[in-house]
Amino acid sequence: MQIDWFTLVAQIVNFLILLALLKRFLYGPIVRAMERREQKIAGYMQEAREKVRIAEQESDRYRQLQQALVEQREAAIAQMKAEVEQMREVLLQNVRDEVNAMQSRWHEAIQRQQSAFLRELRYRSLQEIQTAIRQALRDLADADLEQQAIAVFLRRIQKLTGEERQALCSVASPRNHNAPEVVVASSFALPEALRQDIAQVLREQLPNDVRLRFETTEDLICGIELRSAGCKLAWSLENYLASLENNLSAVFAQKTDKKIREIMK
Repeated sequence: MQIDWFTLVAQIVNFLILLALLKRFLYGPIVRAMERREQKIAGYMQEAREKVRIAEQESDRYRQLQQALVEQREAAIAQMKAEVEQMREVLLQNVRDEVNAMQSRWHEAIQRQQSAFLRELRYRSLQEIQTAIRQALRDLADADLEQQAIAVFLRRIQKLTGEERQALCSVASPRNHNAPEVVVASSFALPEALRQDIAQVLREQLPNDVRLRFETTEDLICGIELRSAGCKLAWSLENYLASLENNLSAVFAQKTDKKIREIMK
């Protein structure tokens, strides 16, 4: 079989032309379209990867913010608990202080009331004792006892010290045209004889122009008193009674204070 080389070459040329045309008009656009598609897909993939990266960054930032919020919340809760505990301690301390202050005021009030009661009891008891003693002395006083009181008083006048006599004379000295006056007070009416004895003793101690005036007073208990212009010289059972009252008052005060201290313990 003979080969028609011309036909064979023509067929080959046609085939090559067909290939060139296919490549030019069919495969080329398809390949270029595929390349563009691949580029778009690669762009989409790159964009997707970028978005994933950004999303991961945002997710990390969100987790960090969430962790920070959790830590802040825990810190705020811890601080609030600490403040609440501190406020509770302050309020409890204030309540304790107020209770202690109220107890102190209550104890002080009780102490004042007890002290006032005991002092009032002491005062009233002392007053009753004084009243009873004075009444008993008034009831027991008689003429003989009164004369003994005057005798003691006159001996005291005669035994005045220099300072006492000078003070009495200076008080009884005249300061104007009127004669000075000396009052002799007694708890009972003095007989004329006793008055003369008293006047004689006083004139031995006082200036001659001194005027004597005798009077009676219920303030004295079986005694006699000499007074003039603020100066007073006296002897009576009242003096001993006053000393007794002072001693009783001191003893009562000591016993009362001791009793108060024992009650307050």
